[in-house]
Amino acid sequence: MKRSNFVFKVVAALFFLAVLAYIGIYLYRSLDDPFRTTPAQAYTIYDSVSASGIFIRDELTLYSDYDIVYVSADEAKRVPSGGEIAVAYLNQQNLDRAMEIRRIQAQVNRMEHLKEGGILTNDPLQLNVQMEDNILRLKQSVTARDMSAVEDITISINTLVFFDRDGPDNVEQTLAALYAELNALSSAQDQGAAEIYAPQSGLFSSFVDGYENMTLQDIKRMSPFELDSIIKSEHAIPENAFGKIVCGIEWYFAANLKSEEAKGLTVGATADLIFGVYLSDPLVMTVEHVSVEDNGYCTVIFSCSKALADTINTRKQSAEILQNEYSGIRVPKNAIRLNDDGKACVYVVVAGLQVREKLVDIIYDAGDFYIVRNETDRMNALRPGDAMVTSAKNLYDGKVMG
Repeated sequence: MKRSNFVFKVVAALFFLAVLAYIGIYLYRSLDDPFRTTPAQAYTIYDSVSASGIFIRDELTLYSDYDIVYVSADEAKRVPSGGEIAVAYLNQQNLDRAMEIRRIQAQVNRMEHLKEGGILTNDPLQLNVQMEDNILRLKQSVTARDMSAVEDITISINTLVFFDRDGPDNVEQTLAALYAELNALSSAQDQGAAEIYAPQSGLFSSFVDGYENMTLQDIKRMSPFELDSIIKSEHAIPENAFGKIVCGIEWYFAANLKSEEAKGLTVGATADLIFGVYLSDPLVMTVEHVSVEDNGYCTVIFSCSKALADTINTRKQSAEILQNEYSGIRVPKNAIRLNDDGKACVYVVVAGLQVREKLVDIIYDAGDFYIVRNETDRMNALRPGDAMVTSAKNLYDGKVMG
């Protein structure tokens, strides 16, 4: 028995030493001749110029002498000329009364709707269906952060709860009480509120910064130095202003560029601009104006008739002006080698661990990597997804990596 244990221990020790030897040899070879690959990826990159600028629009500031303004227009949505955009109140008491009137009116409307639709029955199943539908709509509205819809649906749910609790027999009595309360509140409210209507059609915005009167012609008359001062300064917000109407669909972005950066921009030409968090995708804009050079800078004004609502609530913004686009395959610099003919190439793993040479045409140096041409019409060209060798020694075409 003791002999058997001794033999087992010797075998286990030898096996352990063999494993250690294998790991040691593997680590030695890896350190001495590391072999690593990375996949080729389709990639697009742009040459761009960064610029800080200012948005110009045809804007009309809205004012009210009342202490409190309740805006009813939707942000960045079009309102018609003469359409209601807000209600002004003399004080908080008037606003609270208006909110109560709105709540009661919504409840009355809901009850009348249920009454006219013949839904006021003693059938609990029908009420349950209505309740489940409203709860589902409420969940969707909360997720979408549509607070106006949340309030209306909550009133609907409360109305259904009333019917479920008291039944339809008391509907007429309840409606009469609500109408009486509504009339009393409305009579008291007549002198404390005033509707405000849009003087002309356009997009409504509550964002006011004091630059609303600045026009395209004002910017065109400025020197680059003057525009820079405008961009860096702050204007006082007009007193009693609560919003604005942005008229038309045309808007502009003005920025100063170095003279050499503005050379390729001519009036009437188009350029792609990216406005970061406001517009992550390139926006095609037209070059509206290029000023004369002043101390190495030019003022360039771009115009656009799209995406006005996306930028309506900002004034000063940085932008990337895209100049050249390079599309191809992204290749790390440590994957590029020169073959015996002095031509740039990469080695790609094929058929197990065999490597094959593939010539590449470098079209852009991006610092840490190259963009090479995606030559779809060439048989032995690099393709997206190929496993490129980034680290190995003594590579040659056809070598088997063991």
